Amino acid sequence: MAKNHFREQLQNQGAERATEQRSLGNIGKVVNYHPNTGKKNADGSFEGGICNCDRHQGKKIEDYEMHSVDVDVLMGNKMQRLYSVPCFVYNQGVIDKGFVKNDRVWIQYINGDVNLPVATAYYREPDQLELFWNNLKYRVAGFFDELLPGKTGV
Repeated sequence: MAKNHFREQLQNQGAERATEQRSLGNIGKVVNYHPNTGKKNADGSFEGGICNCDRHQGKKIEDYEMHSVDVDVLMGNKMQRLYSVPCFVYNQGVIDKGFVKNDRVWIQYINGDVNLPVATAYYREPDQLELFWNNLKYRVAGFFDELLPGKTGV
């Protein structure tokens, strides 16, 4: 009896999830990055620094905009721009250099609320030089791998 009840609950939850109309996350493309500039005042409050993105054009940003992105996200059939989405992406190099235009970011929504977006992961396309060197490394490694005795090839 308990097994059937549990199985029925699982089936119902799966059916509900399959019919959900909204997602807990989207992939977006960075339009502007607002750097982690600014300073801490003597009273403990933060003051935003200068941002040279297309939107601010050298003006001072608010403290809540530090380390945030403006992102284009496809929501339904419409492309929507989300402004000053806080970033919880901390990786060596990202903090120092920041995001660049067209970086892909994963936007999650806190408790599924589309009014509370957060960038939690990113992917940057490798440039042509990186692709060339990676390709060369794998080809050279493959060549020497075939020279090893006992290899029959694939």
